[in-house]
Amino acid sequence: MGSVHNPSARAVANDASAPSHHENFHCERRKLRLNIWLRRQQRDRDADFSSSSPNGSYFRRPYLRGSPAGNAQRSRNFCSSSPSVNRADEAAAALEEEAERKIGWLLKVIFAGTATAIGYQFFPYMGDNLVLQSISLLQVKDPFFKRTGASRLASYAVDDGRRMKVVELGGAQGLLNMLEAAEDDRTRKAALEALAALTESDKAVGALHKAGAIPIVQSTPSSVEEAAIDKYKTSLLKRFQDLRYDGSS
Repeated sequence: MGSVHNPSARAVANDASAPSHHENFHCERRKLRLNIWLRRQQRDRDADFSSSSPNGSYFRRPYLRGSPAGNAQRSRNFCSSSPSVNRADEAAAALEEEAERKIGWLLKVIFAGTATAIGYQFFPYMGDNLVLQSISLLQVKDPFFKRTGASRLASYAVDDGRRMKVVELGGAQGLLNMLEAAEDDRTRKAALEALAALTESDKAVGALHKAGAIPIVQSTPSSVEEAAIDKYKTSLLKRFQDLRYDGSS
């Protein structure tokens, strides 16, 4: 009796033994490299035989010439017999990528540390310049620049040291002058907000009291549109009362 062939079983076996798409891609690359290498070898041998022959002719040996079919067969044999080489290449590529990633993170850390050290060394000078520039903006006639300077001072005064720096450089007096001369609610609000930021420091409250801040704050008109004005006025006056400052200078 003849053996019964099962086509479906043979197809399944062929699919299981077939290489993956990734392996086929590497095999095709190796074929191309091998063919290029063989052609270069053949060209170099042809040049050597031509230079050594008296009449420029010679009998080419079949194993030196190599037909395209033979080259392709050798490429297929090379690819099919070296699956471990593909895995080694993949592992090497993964290790190289991991090394590049670690080096990139190391460079970022070094750059961040250098930038932090430089900023720590130069920040005090930058802080003084920022305060002086902001105080200069308070003296400009344009209300927009006045509000910009007051907003910068309010953002800068986040601790007692910085608040007193603003007072020492003339920022408290500049804000009081801005508040007294303001002609619109937005400018008054910006000045009061910066003054409220300064009064978080007890020493700054004393300096504002000596500069005549209480009558200036009390004389600031209320606003229906800007409810924050009344809030800042109440907060400032309460701060003076808590530290037992009255309305006299």
